[in-house]
Amino acid sequence: MQMEVAMGEKTKQTTLEHGVGFVACYQGTEIAFARSFKDLANTAKVKKLLGDKDLVIKHYVPENLVAIY
Repeated sequence: MQMEVAMGEKTKQTTLEHGVGFVACYQGTEIAFARSFKDLANTAKVKKLLGDKDLVIKHYVPENLVAIY
């Protein structure tokens, strides 16, 4: 699995357990995960940080899964 180094080792491990979805990270620490972007954006932690340059939202798909859009 390749993810940005800035997300940190702990984030990589916990994200692997989640499966497909969206991950919000703030300053290299995973703060929220949701199966849909809408659900992630509606969490209190993420709402509070929207617009902050240190907030990173990524769509996560495990390596062994093929996503078709």
